[in-house]
Amino acid sequence: QLDAHANNVSGETLWGNGKATQETLHKVKEAGFTSVRIPVTWLGKVGAAPDYLINSEWLERVAEVVGYAEQAGLKAIINIHHDGHRSENEPGHWLDITKAASSTAANEAIKAQLSA
Repeated sequence: QLDAHANNVSGETLWGNGKATQETLHKVKEAGFTSVRIPVTWLGKVGAAPDYLINSEWLERVAEVVGYAEQAGLKAIINIHHDGHRSENEPGHWLDITKAASSTAANEAIKAQLSA
């Protein structure tokens, strides 16, 4: 669960989940699936303008889990998850969906890092 978050920071095991492993993705494939959606929360992992640098350890972990899926013969779909949520209790979510079209610099910087 790369979409778990608490106190305005994302983390894989924050909701009591274990870490994804190669075995996990092999079991998904053995169950007959051909693709897997990997929800990822980038909360607390994206730096400020103008570079919007993603925390390298987090980015490497996401890439590792995608690699597990590929090694298992699955297509991986990265899903930005929870980042558009806003509430008074959790104001730190970086993605403001109402301004997404005007956030070209952030969108392009993040997209470039994810596709590298």
